[in-house]
Order: sequence, then C-alpha cells, then structure tokens
Amino acid sequence: MNKAGQHHGGANGNCTSRAKAVSGAYNSSSLMYKMLRAAGWGPLTNLGFYSLLQPFQWLSVPAVQTALVRRVLSLGRPQASDRILDVACGRGKSTYMMACAAGNDARVVGLDLLPQNVSAASWLYGGDGSSGPSYVVGDATALDSHPAALELSPTLIYCIEAAFHFDRPAFLAAAARVLSPGGRLVVVDFAWREAAAAAVRAGDLDLKAVQTTRSVWQFEDFSTEAEYCQMAAAAGLAVREVHDWTGAVMTANKWVLGTAMKLARSATGRAVLGLVHPDLKLTQQEWAELDQLVHCQLTCLEHVRYIAYVFERSQQQQQQQEQEEEEEEEEEKHRAA
Repeated sequence: MNKAGQHHGGANGNCTSRAKAVSGAYNSSSLMYKMLRAAGWGPLTNLGFYSLLQPFQWLSVPAVQTALVRRVLSLGRPQASDRILDVACGRGKSTYMMACAAGNDARVVGLDLLPQNVSAASWLYGGDGSSGPSYVVGDATALDSHPAALELSPTLIYCIEAAFHFDRPAFLAAAARVLSPGGRLVVVDFAWREAAAAAVRAGDLDLKAVQTTRSVWQFEDFSTEAEYCQMAAAAGLAVREVHDWTGAVMTANKWVLGTAMKLARSATGRAVLGLVHPDLKLTQQEWAELDQLVHCQLTCLEHVRYIAYVFERSQQQQQQQEQEEEEEEEEEKHRAA
C-alpha cells in the first residue's frame, strides 16, 4: 500500500475528510500500520518487490521496498531532459529516487494531498532550489488545475501503489491533460482478478474479508486490468506496457505475512518476532486483533493482482486539448468584443 493522499472527487469538505481517513491507514491509529512500521515501513510505504535472484533482500523490508521503486522507475526510463511528477509521493523518498535516477538537470516534483507529508518530504529530501526535487501539496484528481503541475508540463508521471485510494478515471484524465505531447504515465496499482470482480462488488465473495480490508486501507474498489486500460483509453492515453508483478509482490507478501502471524500465535513465536523486530511491541489483545485483520487481508488478496502500467499521451488527446484551447480563445474574443 502506499501514501495517504487523494480523494474521490467532490467538494473541499469531502476532500478533507477523505484525506483524514486515508492518512489514518498510515499512522499509529492503524494496528496494521503499527506492525508494518516496526518491520521497516516509513520513508517508503509499498509492499516491496521480492526477487528470487536477490533472496538476501527478503530479510529487509526497506530493501524490498526500494527494489520495487527502482523497478518502477525503470519502466519510465527517466532522463536528464525529463520533467517528472511523482503523484501521491507520501514522505518523498520515491521522488528523491526519481531525481537521482534522472540526474541533476531533470526537474522533479513530488505532489501529495497531505501537508504533513509534503513538509516531511521537503525537510528530508528537498533540493536547494537549484537542484534536487521539490514538493507541493495537491490533489491527484485535479492535476490539470494545479499551478505547479501545469507549469511543469511533465514528460513523465509516476503514481506508485496509491491510485486505489482515489477516483482513477478522474486521475487518469487529469494526468493526460497535464502530460506534454508524447509524455508517459507509469501507474502501479492493485487490480481485481477478472473472475472475482463482479462477485466481490455484489458482496457474494468473502464479504467480511473485503469489507475489513477496505476499512483498514481506506479504499472503495479496485479496477480490473481491462477496466484500467479502458479508463486510460477514455482519458486519451495509449497503453504501451502492462506488467503483472503479482508473484513477486502479492504472493511473496502473503507468504511473509502468513508466516509472521503463525509465529505470533504463540508466546515463543512472538518472542522470535520481537528479536527480529525489537520495535514490535503489542499487547496480547492487539496480537489477537491483528491476527484477524491479517487473516481478512490475506483472504482478500487471493482475489487481487498487482499490475504495472505504462501509458502514453495519445495524439488524439493532444488534438482534443488543442481544439478545446482554440475554442476557449474564441469564446474569450467574443466576450471581449
């Protein structure tokens, strides 16, 4: 899961309440997050990429999280000439990694809805004004009305494991409008398995597990891979690449979480977990509650895939935007006449 940040559209009040709810999934008010924080979540908040070629990384949550971000960055192939926007950047480390990968000449901006995230990111990773990333408060679903995003006119946009929190059609449409011609959008997100999507939405499949997981991670729904591609096409984005990372992300996480909770069911096992993660200090009641939460999440994840998409702003989108701008100019001339 990733950064707190965006809303499902609507008025400012709805935006504020949604931001408050999502941020609660990533602080100590969440029992699940307390466990993950003790395991190493913090600067990055993603599930991590578990490569069989680098098994030593499995011992470190920050290492597999960093590996995931690097793999995502490779899909966008950032260059020094790029103008990069990191949407829902959280506490800023992913944005910093983008700046390092692209080089000092690249312009890199991290955007997040939560001012506290932006403050932390600016303090930890912000540049000196002449180089390095900058961070701004903003809404992922309204990039096309954000001064920093419009001024940047990004050639490359990333959104890493965060779009499930907000209105994806609105986000994709806004991203398409601010991307420069030929610009790329890299999105990594969860997706329902095709066979399970309808049943989950109708409440016919593991209802308690899905509802509990929704409550813990503050989301309304996932999209299937096909739905994602349809939404992108409707926004004027061409699908260039689709990568299924379910095995390296979801399957590995299910094994890690499942093993941890099996250990946690005994005093000896909890002592072992305490040796590995000394900051993991929970009461017996919290362990019991966490066991139920993890069981629900593991059940829900049986129906979920982990997909990386690479989209590109299509020629059709560019032509449509140019036509809209021409029509606006004509209207302004008529009003001025």
